[in-house]
Amino acid sequence: KCEKDDNCANGGTCNTETGKCNCLTGTNGVNCKNIIGCDQLNCQQKVQRAYLMLQEKCQLVNAMPIISIFKKICHKKCEKDDNCANGGTCNTETGKCNCPTGTNGVNCKNIEGCDQLNCQTKSATCVFDVAGKMPT
Repeated sequence: KCEKDDNCANGGTCNTETGKCNCLTGTNGVNCKNIIGCDQLNCQQKVQRAYLMLQEKCQLVNAMPIISIFKKICHKKCEKDDNCANGGTCNTETGKCNCPTGTNGVNCKNIEGCDQLNCQTKSATCVFDVAGKMPT
């Protein structure tokens, strides 16, 4: 039973009247946790302890940028904090990294705000300042 949108996975929303999640197309099940088509994606046997997730993907549709979250990706689960970048911590129960504010993505490797830094040289690299929780 859901009480708020956060109780629904994969972008689902909570209908507080019924206590059930309204799942996005491509997901179903209790709290929208199942991603339809995962079994056909065929995660590599070499990637043990893998999980599948929906990842945001920006597309141009009629010259307008549209975010589509139906790209199915196979990822190796984290087993310890060292598997998560930029100060992220591993939730060994789910195998997913808990990313600190200012980072996101698989293993917390995406640093938010790097594009606003306007680095002028091709050799510049944007890194995440864990203590300051900001890109540098």
